[in-house]
Amino acid sequence: MICLIFQYLWTLSEYRKQFLEISTDSRRFVKFTNCVANDLIYLLDESLKYLSEIRELQLLLDDEIRWNSLSQNERNEKSALLKENEKRCKSLLALANATVHLLYYMSCETISPFVTTEFVERMATMMDYYILKLNGPTVTELKVKNKEQLGFHPRKLLQEIMSIFLNLSGSEAFLKCVADDERSYDEVVFDKTIRTLRNKQIMSPYQINRLEKAIVKIKQLHSTRIDLDAALGDDFPEEFTDALLGTLMNSPVQLPTSKQVVDRVTIKRHLLNSQTGQSTK
Repeated sequence: MICLIFQYLWTLSEYRKQFLEISTDSRRFVKFTNCVANDLIYLLDESLKYLSEIRELQLLLDDEIRWNSLSQNERNEKSALLKENEKRCKSLLALANATVHLLYYMSCETISPFVTTEFVERMATMMDYYILKLNGPTVTELKVKNKEQLGFHPRKLLQEIMSIFLNLSGSEAFLKCVADDERSYDEVVFDKTIRTLRNKQIMSPYQINRLEKAIVKIKQLHSTRIDLDAALGDDFPEEFTDALLGTLMNSPVQLPTSKQVVDRVTIKRHLLNSQTGQSTK
């Protein structure tokens, strides 16, 4: 796993210096960062899915009536499935933890690759989503008995994700994307997260204070967006919308082959995952 190699190289001053020099090449480094984000989303999503399944199986084993109602073959199958899920989950979590840590120490040194026009929205929505999963209404699904043995350290994971969030919070574009996230942004969850960080002493008072200020700004931006949406409605001309996403464009460009007009940022996001594409100037 590339993140494990980088984690070692980061401890070597010469390689760390070279790595930071490469980060000034925005186009190349953003593409690398995008690949790391792809890995993290896969690893964390799979890990959290297995944790949920493990919890369900553990609850079944603890329910004597339900467990005894199963046939011997069914009990054998469930026991084998639990062991297999634990094995897979442990492996995925080890890589997920290392990848989160990679993003954390990268963002400690430089935030520019994370807040470029084509990537900042993805970082914001990713942070929103995992904050919601780790401290939102469905967090009980992750409460397994043997979390330490599986390598699941929810406090440490939340700490690093919130530290990444804090590192990026100096960017107005990042805060705006957090506020605009209709899928996962939840004021209640953010307030609860601050209480969790403080009550469990997961982060320092200084860090929590900075987070609180960022969250106040996000709430203001979210309120402004709601008011603007209400004022604009859906009445803006069709030619102002992105042909692929249907969103209001900020910088329209025409595709050379299809002649469709899309937002420049849409093209840039596509090129992040393209093996052959060139940057849009």
